[in-house]
Amino acid sequence: MSENGVFNLYDLEAGIPRALNNGIKGQVFHGDQSTFMIARFGPNMPGKIHKHPHEQWHIVLEGSCTRIHGDEEIECKQGDFWVTLGNTMHTVISGDDGLVLLDFFAPARDDYRQAGAGFGDSTYQEK
Repeated sequence: MSENGVFNLYDLEAGIPRALNNGIKGQVFHGDQSTFMIARFGPNMPGKIHKHPHEQWHIVLEGSCTRIHGDEEIECKQGDFWVTLGNTMHTVISGDDGLVLLDFFAPARDDYRQAGAGFGDSTYQEK
């Protein structure tokens, strides 16, 4: 935790590091009841289709993406945000301009309390 409890979005050393998929880098922050993650994608990077029991809000801070939500594909740009209810298959694919995505999980993701790789205790879609 920072000395005064204040973090900066552009401090790439803050938080708990999480290597997600295909070089996607996450920075994780925890409260008692929720988890906050900043995920940084290079251009045209796909996440992995997965689900977890947590409700998850997503906010596009920079760049663009294709949101995959169940069987739907939805184009999103800077400023767009949405909720993914628990146990819904989902991911994003970053656009040509990359992506900085802010994710907010409730309840807290205990599987993200330590540095690690992957999507934690998520279930992946079978191909």
